[in-house]
Amino acid sequence: FVKPLRERDEKILVANDIREIGLGGLIIDDEDKLMEQEDLVRMQELIEIDYEIIGKRVETDRGRKVGKVQDYAVDDRSWDVQKLYPSRSIIKDFSTTGTIIDRKQIYEVTDRKIIVKDVDIKADEKVLATSQPVV
Repeated sequence: FVKPLRERDEKILVANDIREIGLGGLIIDDEDKLMEQEDLVRMQELIEIDYEIIGKRVETDRGRKVGKVQDYAVDDRSWDVQKLYPSRSIIKDFSTTGTIIDRKQIYEVTDRKIIVKDVDIKADEKVLATSQPVV
């Protein structure tokens, strides 16, 4: 959804119609690329879902809470989501660095949450795995 500069209502711009992203906004070849929602018959079901990535819960496939999506990055050619940047709790913000989730780590996307593969090993488990037996 985009809001043209001199118009009151939002219009829909299909990602493939974006020629360039500039500092002032998106650059398209023709204003006719901006569509009314009713005109996109094939996309109605997708539009009605109204899926928002920002604020979506992120959990691992083992049920560990990661945070909520604070930001994300897209590939500027395919418009696929490439990275997720989840927010962390205040306590975890002081003790660890921020988490960046790559597209390859995403396991499942639902209406309520994004599930990612759990690849972290807890600090205690890592110590146990690398410790030599005491003689």
